[in-house]
Amino acid sequence: HASLAHALEAAGQLEGALHEARIASKLLPHDPVPLTRVGVLQEKLNRAAEAASTYLAVAEIHAAHKAMGKATEAWQKVAALEPDRTDVRLKLADAYQLGAHNSLAVKEFMALARNYQKRGDAAKALAAAQKAQALDPQSPLARNLLAGLERGENISDARAPLDAVDTGSTPVDAAEKTALS
Repeated sequence: HASLAHALEAAGQLEGALHEARIASKLLPHDPVPLTRVGVLQEKLNRAAEAASTYLAVAEIHAAHKAMGKATEAWQKVAALEPDRTDVRLKLADAYQLGAHNSLAVKEFMALARNYQKRGDAAKALAAAQKAQALDPQSPLARNLLAGLERGENISDARAPLDAVDTGSTPVDAAEKTALS
């Protein structure tokens, strides 16, 4: 079924490829590879919500196998497809924190703060911004975000890009970001 899915995809028959990839993933429920193929095909068919759910399942399989790097990659795909998912942002922040990738954890906590504020949950937004600030007290982006929340400003409208250059980061942080991307 996996080979047929690949052949159908190569022939441009994405619906058929998706069907076969789903069968392959059901035959191997604990193998993330066929399920990842399903996610890729769903993305190609512009089914972002379905792909996000599939990648979330892939991440859980990897996490269960203690393959946190692969789980993190899958969570990153979910976050890219559905940027407002706080559950995924929190998992990413925790994974980055455990891996001592503080600059990436800060980015996720800042995204969480923005998402919580959009939802009207000021307390959670403030807590996420405080975590970002605690992880990197030198970050002007985290400091400005926290200050804006404390003043009651709407940070989700006039948002600085999450990937903006952080002038307070060290060369090691910059190299870490480049290597991880």
